Amino acid sequence: MLCARSIDYIDRFSINMALPSIGEEFHLGKTAQGSLVTVFALVYMICQIPAPATWPIGMDPANRC
Repeated sequence: MLCARSIDYIDRFSINMALPSIGEEFHLGKTAQGSLVTVFALVYMICQIPAPATWPIGMDPANRC
């Protein structure tokens, strides 16, 4: 679980570090770069919805005593 969370953090961090290079390579303005980050964030958010279904039995935070 720690490994998966670490990869998630690196993904979110790396998009911000790579954005200037991506914008330069594809000739994107600041508005297009902002749209790119927005789409990335929305897709990331949607993909996190099924995450609780993948937790092993007994690790569900809602069932902690």
